[in-house]
Amino acid sequence: MNHRDRRLPATVLRWVLAWLLAAVLLPVGAAPLLAQDEAASGFPSENAPISISVAPNDGARITVGTINAPGDSGVFTSQDGGVTWVQARGFPSGLSFAAVEHDVVDPAIIYVGDAAQGLLFRSQDGGTSFVELTSFQDWLSVDSGVGVLYSQEATGFSVLHAGTRSDGVLTSYDNGESWIINAIGLPLEPGEAQTARRVRAIRMFGDDLYIGTHDGVYRQPAGSDAWERVPFFEPGEVIRTLAIYRDRLYAGLVGAGMFRTADGDAWERVPDFPDIATVFGLTASDQLMTAATGVGIWTGNGDQWLKSQVDGGNWSEQSWSMDAGPNGQNVYIATDTDWVVRSVDLGFSFETWGSYTELAPQPLLPISRPIAVPVEAEPDPAPEEASDQEVDQTPAETEAEAPAPAAESETPAEPTPVPDAAEPVVPQPTPLPVAPSGFQPTFLSGLDLPDVELPFLGSVSLLVFAAAVILVLLIIVGIVSVFRSPEDDGE
Repeated sequence: MNHRDRRLPATVLRWVLAWLLAAVLLPVGAAPLLAQDEAASGFPSENAPISISVAPNDGARITVGTINAPGDSGVFTSQDGGVTWVQARGFPSGLSFAAVEHDVVDPAIIYVGDAAQGLLFRSQDGGTSFVELTSFQDWLSVDSGVGVLYSQEATGFSVLHAGTRSDGVLTSYDNGESWIINAIGLPLEPGEAQTARRVRAIRMFGDDLYIGTHDGVYRQPAGSDAWERVPFFEPGEVIRTLAIYRDRLYAGLVGAGMFRTADGDAWERVPDFPDIATVFGLTASDQLMTAATGVGIWTGNGDQWLKSQVDGGNWSEQSWSMDAGPNGQNVYIATDTDWVVRSVDLGFSFETWGSYTELAPQPLLPISRPIAVPVEAEPDPAPEEASDQEVDQTPAETEAEAPAPAAESETPAEPTPVPDAAEPVVPQPTPLPVAPSGFQPTFLSGLDLPDVELPFLGSVSLLVFAAAVILVLLIIVGIVSVFRSPEDDGE
């Protein structure tokens, strides 16, 4: 008597089990790709940020400029520590915003410079709107551009320096309205790349102004209008960034690590720092300094260094620029793959965009500075006349004599120094626990840093993971049994 076999054919079982296995395993493998696509589409711009500046009195206000590829470039501002961003409108297309700088005296003034066409823009409302400073481009040679902007504090006013690709430094004493060429002593090489006039970094150290170029470091002594080459560096050595930490000037090089000096003449290699790294940015606080390189982020005390973690793990991506709020708090780094990463513990650990929380901004008010003339002193007619005469003079002669801003500082006698603007409120850190591996560099001892939370897989997650593993194993066993069934062997 023939009995009809009610079992499903082996071929059908194979397909059913194969689809079940795919349904379980494919989401596991596809999840990282979906997460990457979602993160990429969620960035404020598809273009990488290549310049960044933080308001000098407020670590929550940030401005970034992007490169001009793959889409059109842009300038973005944030007032909550980088959580939300607003794009400034009205810029021409095709620009590459390689330089961004907040005014050191008035944080509502922001400058952005273009490396592609040499255009310069200024905002006087905290980055909501920008206008082009048309007089700037008149001083540039063909194919020149802006590589770096530096706002220097003088007596009651600010001096703006623009480092260019081919013309050295251009300097303005009136917030970018007029300019002078500041390139005496920088070699001019006809028909060749202007290596000494290609400026990457600008920094005041002591009373002298230093620049990092594609031909080493140059210095402009106080009271001089000429540059002199620092003989320590080799010809053609590219200096990418300059920073001051504990009364020393640090220079970050391309492919050669860092060097430092206490007097501008005698330089030494920074110990314990990778000597092959390209340093794209440096920031410093009273306790630590942080370096953004092409292979990750490093934090240390100048003699000992530790690679910083991002989202609790190792991170070796490309960085382009960095800046920090008052006293090194709230460090921001413009990166090639993760938009802007942020640290609130002096650079010891970072979080990627989308992970950090909002910060409260401070008022956009001019920073209060000590004035040489007492505020309570009554104005004297004679000094006022002398001051009016000095205003007509060209301010390029000396920075110490800039009477126009000093006169302005005496005019608003009503407001008193605003404590919030002069001394911004920053998070008070808590002691840092010893790292899980048991290793803690000696230079971290005694520092006040926030707690670092390490990733933890909870008990619920473990149960879900174990159940998924068991399910996968059962499916695999089922597939093997089907493929080896007697019915299949007899066909």
